This record gives sequence, structure tokens and C-alpha cells, in this order.
Amino acid sequence: MPLFAELLSLGIALAGLTIWGWVGVQWLRDAPLFDFPVPVTRPRGRAAVLLAGLWLGQSLWAEWTRVEQPLVPVSVTRNQAAESIALNSLIQCLVGGLFLFVLSEGNQRGLNRYGMTLRGWKRSIWYGVCGYLASVVPVFLAMWMMQPFRSEATIHPYLQLLHTEGSAFVVILLFFTAAILAPLVEELIFRVALQGSLRQWLSPLPTLVISSAIFSAVHGFPDAVGLFPLAMILGYLYWRTGSYLAAVVAHACFNSVNMAMMLLQEPGTVSG
Repeated sequence: MPLFAELLSLGIALAGLTIWGWVGVQWLRDAPLFDFPVPVTRPRGRAAVLLAGLWLGQSLWAEWTRVEQPLVPVSVTRNQAAESIALNSLIQCLVGGLFLFVLSEGNQRGLNRYGMTLRGWKRSIWYGVCGYLASVVPVFLAMWMMQPFRSEATIHPYLQLLHTEGSAFVVILLFFTAAILAPLVEELIFRVALQGSLRQWLSPLPTLVISSAIFSAVHGFPDAVGLFPLAMILGYLYWRTGSYLAAVVAHACFNSVNMAMMLLQEPGTVSG
């Protein structure tokens, strides 16, 4: 790994430890982490609950019945990679649009009730960045514990594409899909729809644990174990701040930094 990448990793890890140090100090002082009360959880419509259940059930079934094999052919071409990413992006857009339509109930106010607003966006972005930094060390430790279970077949397909077809065009598409589109859609499904629905019937802790476990399971083993701390932090952010944007920013930071680190580890990966 280049020196710059090592220094960047160290800086991010130290920033994350600083966040946890501050959390510990606040806990010892019996002081709250936020200076405002917990936002009220608005009821989700039955259609949103049903849609979330159907989509998650299908996703879990597809992931856990998949035959373990390399997800990306070694001989993949630029066009094949671009088509695969474009198809995945289209599916995510359609799913996200369907959830937006169901949750909005025909008007923008329907979305505002669930924290999907730009009001206080600067504060939400700050919370999101801090949430990402707080996730780094726990996720690293969990991923490290799962290292014996990792193989080529368990590498995320997007990361495999960076290895096998690292053209600048494909890398840009990957960053758009993983760092922008995926956080927008997944936070809409897992935090706004699923977690919000569970919160109507359960207390905060079981809600966070269940929604985080499902989020992790959808990503398959062994990543599921490593992503559970991230999911808990994303869920806590959304529950405690009521901000969809905060969760999206934290998720986007996590995905984009991971992909950037992958490229920095292999400087010659990206070609014209």
C-alpha cells in the first residue's frame, strides 16, 4: 500500500477513535450525545411495510441460496462491465422510485415526515461524517475476525470489477452506483421503511438490532458480520437524529472510502 494510503487510513482510524473517546466521556458524564430530544417516529403505511417485507424476503432468499462461485468473469470486457453496472443501477432506481412513491402517499409532506428533507442539511452532513468515522474501527475489527472465511468468491462484485476491468469509465460508473445510488436506495429501504416500520411496534434497541441484522444478512456471509456495526450506527443515526440525509452521508462515505482505498492499494488498476 502506498505511503499516502497508509497515512490516510491511519488518520481515519484516529478520527474514529477520537469520536469513540468523546462518546465515552459523554457517557461517563451522563451527558447526551445530542442536544435535542429523540424525534417522533411517524407511522408507515401498510403498503410501505408490505413492500419492504416482500423486497427484503426476495433479497435474503437470493443471497443465501446463491451458489458460491466467482461473481465476475476474469475475461470481463469494458462493455460487459458497464452493462452489468447500468442494469444494477436501473434496478436500484426502479426499487427506490417505488419506495418513494409508496412512502410519499402522493405528496412531498409524506416524505418530510420520515426525515427526508434538506432542512438542517449542514448538521445532517456533519452527523453523517461522524457516524462514518465511528464505524471504521468496529467494522475493521469485525472484518478482521472474518478473514479466515474470506475467498475470491466472497469478494463484492464491484470490488472484483475494479480488479478485472479497471478502466476509468467503469470506475466512474462504480463510484456513482456504490457511493451515491446504493446509499440513497438502501437507506430508504432499511432505515426509512424497515426500521421505521419496526419502530411502530418495538422499542429502539430491538428495532436497531433486527433491522441491522437484516441489512447485514442481505450482503451475504462473511460481509454480514463485518457490516453489522456499520448498520447499527446507521440505524442509530436515523433513529436519534430523524435525518435520512445523515444516514445516507455516513453510508456514502463508507462505500466511497472503501473503493478509493482499493484503488490506492493498486495504483495501476485504473486505465484510460
